[in-house]
Amino acid sequence: MVLVSADFVPGVNIGPGLLMPHPNGVVFGNGFVVGSNVTFGAGVTAGVRQPDDPGGFPVVGDGAIVLTHVVLAGPIRVGMHAQVGANSVVLSDVADYAVVVGSPARQVGTREVQL
Repeated sequence: MVLVSADFVPGVNIGPGLLMPHPNGVVFGNGFVVGSNVTFGAGVTAGVRQPDDPGGFPVVGDGAIVLTHVVLAGPIRVGMHAQVGANSVVLSDVADYAVVVGSPARQVGTREVQL
């Protein structure tokens, strides 16, 4: 499905409360899993690392924030309430409440979230 230039391939599993204030250029591959109340910036790409890699899709936990032009590649998990900084490339798991940036992404802090 293409909606306001966001490409959600059939098979994407998205929880309630998805927020995409600027959905331009977003691409979510088949098998990508998104928890509830997750925020994505523009230009986020989530999918497998290699075209012939079945089952290698990212999972984003509840309350996570994934900022502009982030790449989530392969069978990684972005933890609950984690934040991924703009232009980051995530190739390994991100802990709950972690703040990561860079290419490849590395942890630079933690979020304090009031639930």
